[in-house]
Amino acid sequence: MVALSPTQRPEWLILQPESIDARLRIEDLLKCYEEFLAASDASEEDLIARFLDQKQSRKSFESALRFGGLVFEVLAALGQGNRFHRLLVV
Repeated sequence: MVALSPTQRPEWLILQPESIDARLRIEDLLKCYEEFLAASDASEEDLIARFLDQKQSRKSFESALRFGGLVFEVLAALGQGNRFHRLLVV
């Protein structure tokens, strides 16, 4: 798993039969990450201007919250409260 890239890991998880309950969340997570990569593919000047723009900054913050929420939901769906899940969360 550690040899895989950040996007290959969830793509691998989707293929595992044990992750059936998490598939939709994993797909949403990948889509959210793809949106982040597209939004951050800009010059430093453009990125700074976006962060200084209150409307854009709020939108970016909401996207970050959504992404974090999706990561947590995927971990919760996969871990189902087992010992390893507890170690990851705590």
